[in-house]
Amino acid sequence: MHNFLAKTCALTGIILMLGLPAPAFPDAYKDGIQCVSAIQTVTNAWPADNPGKIKADETAALWRAYSQTLSEASDETIAADVDTGKADLTAAIISFKGDQAAMTGYMNAIMQRCSMAPPVVEAPSTCIAVAGAEQKSADFALNLHQYNLSLQSGAEALATRAEMAKDEKKMADAQRILDRYAGAQDAPTEKLLELMQIEAEGRMAIFNRCLSQIEE
Repeated sequence: MHNFLAKTCALTGIILMLGLPAPAFPDAYKDGIQCVSAIQTVTNAWPADNPGKIKADETAALWRAYSQTLSEASDETIAADVDTGKADLTAAIISFKGDQAAMTGYMNAIMQRCSMAPPVVEAPSTCIAVAGAEQKSADFALNLHQYNLSLQSGAEALATRAEMAKDEKKMADAQRILDRYAGAQDAPTEKLLELMQIEAEGRMAIFNRCLSQIEE
């Protein structure tokens, strides 16, 4: 019964180089698109059965999914942005006008970052749903703690105040997420039902990923 109530309240080569961490949203969307564009451009002529090509295609697919999750853009929009990214990359390469060292340094910097799979991210609509639910849950807990505090003293009251501080921080963090993704589309019903089935620890993992995405 307690578990049900908790859920209900919570919801109302170049390619193979070592890479660098992906930057935070919103620039992450553009960086993800750039990675897809760069990987596809560099490996375009590689044989399909080349192990490096297979690995590169897998990495590009992860970067594509990363950008699409962050933006919730359509397949058509992502494809168009990747095409634009390829054109931009080609133009940048041409601009070096035969300066091989400069061009190599430019490409190495991009591919070093793009060779690593991107971090797991959450869609803005998911972040909105989880943050809103966690904020309501924390507010409910604060009201309960406030009532309990009126009956407590000493060490028991100190412990309750410590819990209240945690809930206040969660509410503030949730509001930051809600403010950052204000205007995001609503999560589909299927996603909301899925979130209802997740235990508190799993929801907090999602909440923390959403929080990390908005950190500067």
